[in-house]
Amino acid sequence: GFEGEEDDDKPITLIVDASGLTLSKKGDYIEDKWIREKKEFVKLHIAVDEKSKKVVSFRITKGNVHDTKKFGPLVKESAKRHDVDKVYGDKAYDNRKNFNILDDMNAEPAISIRKNASTRSKGCPLRRDEVFLVKKLGYEGWKQLKDTGRRWIAEIVFSSIKRALGEDLLSKKFSAQKVEAGLKVMLYNQFMNL
Repeated sequence: GFEGEEDDDKPITLIVDASGLTLSKKGDYIEDKWIREKKEFVKLHIAVDEKSKKVVSFRITKGNVHDTKKFGPLVKESAKRHDVDKVYGDKAYDNRKNFNILDDMNAEPAISIRKNASTRSKGCPLRRDEVFLVKKLGYEGWKQLKDTGRRWIAEIVFSSIKRALGEDLLSKKFSAQKVEAGLKVMLYNQFMNL
């Protein structure tokens, strides 16, 4: 079979991130002028397997949907197919709900905590522990421990998708844009299989 198939039962580390895909403005000059003010875009939310660099789960939303809304669906969907043992994410994903999702899954969080975070648990012991850890080690020490540098993997995935398959979506309707962005992700995964 494919190289790496036998690793399927091994726990994986996920990196969750989001990036905008711009909508192509080829064509109508007048429309172009008006739209530039609004600068519409579609957001691609991904969960990447740190080792294979493949996109394990993804969602496509309109550009105004906050990243954190898609954390749960991405992580839960990934956990259906893989044993997820650790999840990276930037400050956009720092909230109690997301930490509780990881707690339920028994996965270690590597989510950057917002600077002003309180150590009161407020129904989320996992996040409280993480806040204590940051306070104890200092932010830089915590970053080294969690190796948050791994988050650049998501950046590489986004730039590969955009470089190889184009950053612009050509479709006018959102439903078609979703399909188009989804195809980019699937093609990217195919490249990673080769």
